[in-house]
Amino acid sequence: MLAEFDLAWYDSRVMTQKFPDSPIFAFSPRGAAFAAALALFPLTGPAAFAASFMDARTDAPPLSYAPGDTAVVSFRLSGDASAAPAWIHWSVRGALATPEPAPGSAGGGAAGAEAAPVPSDSGTALVGAGQALHLRVSRDEPGFAVASAFVATGPEAAPLRRDGRAVSATAAAGFGAGALRGIPEPEDFDEFWSRIRARAAAADISQTQVFPAPPADAALVPGFFARSFRVEIGGGVRPATGWIVVPKDAAQGSLPLELRFFDYGDGGSAPVAPAAAPEKGVLSVQVNVHGFELGRDRDYYKAYMARANDGGHGGGYGFHDAENSSPESSFYAGAILRCLVAARFAATLPEWNGLELEATGAGQGAWLAAAVAALDDDVTRLVVDAPWLCGLGGEAQQGRLPGWRPIYQPALRYFDGVNFAARVKVPCVVTAGLADSTCPPDSVAAFVNALRGQKSSRWTQNRAHSRGSASADAQEQAVEGELPGGR
Repeated sequence: MLAEFDLAWYDSRVMTQKFPDSPIFAFSPRGAAFAAALALFPLTGPAAFAASFMDARTDAPPLSYAPGDTAVVSFRLSGDASAAPAWIHWSVRGALATPEPAPGSAGGGAAGAEAAPVPSDSGTALVGAGQALHLRVSRDEPGFAVASAFVATGPEAAPLRRDGRAVSATAAAGFGAGALRGIPEPEDFDEFWSRIRARAAAADISQTQVFPAPPADAALVPGFFARSFRVEIGGGVRPATGWIVVPKDAAQGSLPLELRFFDYGDGGSAPVAPAAAPEKGVLSVQVNVHGFELGRDRDYYKAYMARANDGGHGGGYGFHDAENSSPESSFYAGAILRCLVAARFAATLPEWNGLELEATGAGQGAWLAAAVAALDDDVTRLVVDAPWLCGLGGEAQQGRLPGWRPIYQPALRYFDGVNFAARVKVPCVVTAGLADSTCPPDSVAAFVNALRGQKSSRWTQNRAHSRGSASADAQEQAVEGELPGGR
């Protein structure tokens, strides 16, 4: 078995305890309430928070809530910030929230200082030293409520920063996550992809060009032999290009195969070490989405990306509205065609054992890996992180959290990751960040729910789209099989 995709950085403790009750002092910056707060807790300047951290978690496993339940999201400061009162600015997407205990209640400040708060999508709270802010959130329909907060020295102040980044945190609660689905797929979805598969099968991989990696690229993967490849497709489609990374002493028929795809951008312009450790042995074929030339200098890739990104509506390549009005003209059709051709070529490499083929990637790469796993019968395992382009149209039609994606058009349903997941029958491992606004958790949940084979998923609080954004002790929930709350 191949190692799971970059899971070392997920090795964190699962923290399930609730924070103890703590006073919250939510006041406006005027009147008797604010004066009483300052008398109790005189504020300090930014220097008092130079080494500050914020943690966010829910009072139960993040995906354990049913529609109609109430989740408590807690924000706690640590480091320097825990030694002094601080203003916490909070906001919620997907639900309204009420801070607790309410101002004026037991432990909540001066009696009668403020009226009980009403549910809101944002607010500020003056939190006592060593205490936490609790927000009560609920949803009546399946979906996620995502709460974020940052710390400041005043109700109107900008976020405090540590090492150039705001002292902030995000946590999400999933309500009936197992019931989340994508919108209906096109009736001719399979017919369209049968035509794309036929084009991939027609590519003459016997004419594939293979080149030794330039020294600078070869040095990036010590212990491996790196080569680049190029397969012409024709019909106005850019070629399939990528890297072959194989242990230098590999014998024929001895290695499992890793098909690796990259996140949005110019990923794949240089080879990377395989996800599996070198001592385990793996043949890694690394495919870029563009079909650009390999072994070139950075000026080439900078110029290429500038051309590809030009005119994108809200993003770069793949965000062109005119292209996305038809599945045939969309960038994504050519992208997946290139990946299918590369997969055909990879299966001819003599080092592959012919038994184990893992498709893997993160973000855009996860979406490409899922498409290949759905369309190529050689794939035996899928390992993905934060799959992109899932649940397209869900914001407008289902009230889902918006992500970073092209403006929805019906033709994009041919490329929805949820529809590919519904055709993946091999075992799949999914990891995701509950603070990810690029690939929001409800779209990833819809992807997981659509998978047809054996599946497991791991969800991390306060983890955004970038892999290292969560702390080592961030709250997690691992799920084997179906997500809670399915129907």
